[in-house]
Amino acid sequence: MRFKAQEVVRGISMETYNIDGQSIKVMVAHIDVALSEDVGGKGYRTNAMRVENDEVLTSIKHNAFPMLAELDIEEKATKGKTYLAIQGIKPLKAVPLEKPAQAAHG
Repeated sequence: MRFKAQEVVRGISMETYNIDGQSIKVMVAHIDVALSEDVGGKGYRTNAMRVENDEVLTSIKHNAFPMLAELDIEEKATKGKTYLAIQGIKPLKAVPLEKPAQAAHG
């Protein structure tokens, strides 16, 4: 299954780790996900979604974050599990950063 969705991308990570002599590359986009009000949630948190092609992240890293973007998402399967992977990111517009509320003095 493959689909498109418009979501807020808060940032990206392109990191390489050395684990037991093996180089492991981690590529993710941090996406806003609405918390379920049915179970007491309110607002959003970020979810790190896998990106399998570093060209996808390289092509958007010059943009300002956060941004509203069109994501091209594909469901993939391995033995016994499925996961969603971003195949493309098309920036649509910048999203202003929210400033934290000032603490009340008194």
